[in-house]
Amino acid sequence: MTERGGRSVSFLSCFLLSFVPLSSSTRDVTAGGSPKTVDRQVPVNQLIAEIQRRLVAFFWSGQHWHEGGQGLIDLESRVAAFRLKAAQRLLYHSGLCWKGTAHALLRIAGSMGLDRHLFLLNADELDLSGLEEFYTSVLNAWKLLKATRAEGIELTAWVWEEPIFHNQLIPLRSVCSTTLRRSFLNAGICKMGHLRMSDGTGWKTAQILAQQTGINSQRLLEQFLGEVQQALSQQVQELLELPQRDVAPEFPSMRVTAADGGWQENRGTLLTFSSPSLRLFEDADGKALYTVCVKVKNLRALAEVREHCWHDLLGGQSMAGFRWRCCISSQFPRALREVVFVIQSQRNSYHAQRAEQRRAHLFSQAQSLRQASPDVVFLHELSEYDGNWGILPALPRLAEGYCRSSSWIFFLEEETVVDLARLLGVLSKFSSGKEWFLGRALYDAEATIIHHYAFSDEPAGFGYPDFIAGWALSCPLVKRLADYVKYEPPKSDFTIDLKHEIALYIWEEGRGPALTDVGEFCSELHGSPNTSHCASTVNTHLPSCGNLVEKEDVFVAVKTCEKFHHDRVPVVKKTWAKDAALLEFYSDVTDPAIPTIDLGVPNTERGHCAKTFAIMRRFSSGDVTRAPWLLLVDDDTLISLPRLRRLLRCYDPSEAVSVGERYGYGLSQGGYSYITGGGGMVFSREAVQRILSSGCACYSPDAPDDMVLGMCLNTLGLSVTHSPQFHQARPDDYPKEVLIRQSPVSFHKHWNIDPVAVYQQWLMDTTEPFQRLLGKEFRQEL
Repeated sequence: MTERGGRSVSFLSCFLLSFVPLSSSTRDVTAGGSPKTVDRQVPVNQLIAEIQRRLVAFFWSGQHWHEGGQGLIDLESRVAAFRLKAAQRLLYHSGLCWKGTAHALLRIAGSMGLDRHLFLLNADELDLSGLEEFYTSVLNAWKLLKATRAEGIELTAWVWEEPIFHNQLIPLRSVCSTTLRRSFLNAGICKMGHLRMSDGTGWKTAQILAQQTGINSQRLLEQFLGEVQQALSQQVQELLELPQRDVAPEFPSMRVTAADGGWQENRGTLLTFSSPSLRLFEDADGKALYTVCVKVKNLRALAEVREHCWHDLLGGQSMAGFRWRCCISSQFPRALREVVFVIQSQRNSYHAQRAEQRRAHLFSQAQSLRQASPDVVFLHELSEYDGNWGILPALPRLAEGYCRSSSWIFFLEEETVVDLARLLGVLSKFSSGKEWFLGRALYDAEATIIHHYAFSDEPAGFGYPDFIAGWALSCPLVKRLADYVKYEPPKSDFTIDLKHEIALYIWEEGRGPALTDVGEFCSELHGSPNTSHCASTVNTHLPSCGNLVEKEDVFVAVKTCEKFHHDRVPVVKKTWAKDAALLEFYSDVTDPAIPTIDLGVPNTERGHCAKTFAIMRRFSSGDVTRAPWLLLVDDDTLISLPRLRRLLRCYDPSEAVSVGERYGYGLSQGGYSYITGGGGMVFSREAVQRILSSGCACYSPDAPDDMVLGMCLNTLGLSVTHSPQFHQARPDDYPKEVLIRQSPVSFHKHWNIDPVAVYQQWLMDTTEPFQRLLGKEFRQEL
């Protein structure tokens, strides 16, 4: 390949990819308004990747000592460099005819009302939803750089423009919740100047902010104002005391370097970030920006590549001219079509809606990456069988329907936030032709009943996946398991803790792969500190769906018997009973001191099916209450009713809803699901009436009530809804890190514990100590 040919490639690249703001035509966009119609010129889906592939196929013969021909351009990096030059002009050049239009378009991003300010925010926390494609690509290119302001907040007119949220110079730790941010943004409060009185007389008070944002907690607002002011230097605060200047604020200077992800440079490797030096972004030239984009985009592939074999012969200087032209020989990023996403969804309308939102987020990212939308499967829609949540029953369909043309199955929950670009980078480190089981590992601190006391000698030696962080199976493993499960079902008929049981089945006593712990699969909240490396994070651990269910809307039925009247019942009264508006104790005798109600059902040592159905008939009759919700618990259940009421606000009681900790029986052989009774079973009135009117009944008085109810619901075609906040066992039986983030609703059993102390530590609804321990955001009622 000649130099002339090389220049022709560069010219072709520039001609195809010169998509800058001036090439975009805009209609009905005003400088101060919102865009209505925008015609934009951006590369069509997968165009860049296809051009790059054809260029490599044409020029890459493998016979050239200079590896790939003279002047062969990394097209994606060239596009990114063009985008960065557009950002440079937008931020620091004056007199641009399109600047007002650009500002109007940028204000759409995440409904934040910010334009140039977006370049000051933490790039990994940016919500770009609604943003026009060109400027989405500009901000994505911005993530290739690491920007800092060495002087902090400058003493200029920009102080009033300083963004409040996602600003590294204004750390908001304890009060920076998603709900709080959204309340402020909806009220148009997004800049520092918005927290000051318009007449320059001082800071707005918590009362004023409460009126503007609709946030009821003045204590929370006072704490918020305190943290904002504490983050500001004395000089900045004094400047803010003055009336706002009527001048156009200049965007602050920013030092930029390559976003190298903490790269540790080694002598003798091709990759180096010591040059070029970008320094101030406003002065960076296009060639230097292009070189940095090449290095960052190819970081993973070039990490271990040594200096060229001709380096010693020709000398280092002679190599500089083509060193970064040959990087495109590295493996290209894995295409999204090789990954199938399986959302562990549920049939209930609330959960189906959350799954739809998660799928939309994946499709939006794919569009930003210029790739075709990946296959996204809802587990509850995979087939008519309601037991697919047990994963093993779903594997044959996944293998047959998707693994013929894909390499990976990636499982995620409704609240798992996936960064597609980072996920592809993670998966590229593992050969998809081998059997891989990837996830974030959880470990037991001690042998536990919910895991059948497995690995009692060394419980911490066996890892199982944290589902909320996402987990992946390579298709060779999926195919083998799909065949294996047909003739070798799990040893136990019961599905109790699916995470652990899946890991055990795959491991197969050492004959199969153990879980590979992947550090980029994270269970921290999206946008939390130290998550910039994460391919997955969590949107929320606690659902928020509006106002709490009223106390009077939950009827609580406690099953007990005479021998526990002086043992367990006092614990109930001492702990959680005070939070119930409607509560009745059902026993085999009448005890007016408690009081208890005798339904005429003799006590049984186990099962209690007859008693449970008698309670449901009493509830359904309407003689005692018309409450829309029934909670059934044992007398050794510990529960937080305020948290239950927060959870139930997400569900419609006019639907046949049953909520609790979901177990399964015989799922691999067409079995059924049920809500385990010890952690508490919640039924809507509609569900109770559907069960009773169906004629479903106990096959014996001491039959297991929870399993019988599961069979009834299965016969009726009604799904049970799982909530991880319910627990059939004690806190010691679960990983502490999981409990801390959950805000548990219930536990069960008094074995070897002080139940009052357990209630006070884990269930008493005060200041949520587990949230404070993690240093995560508070989930306040706003």
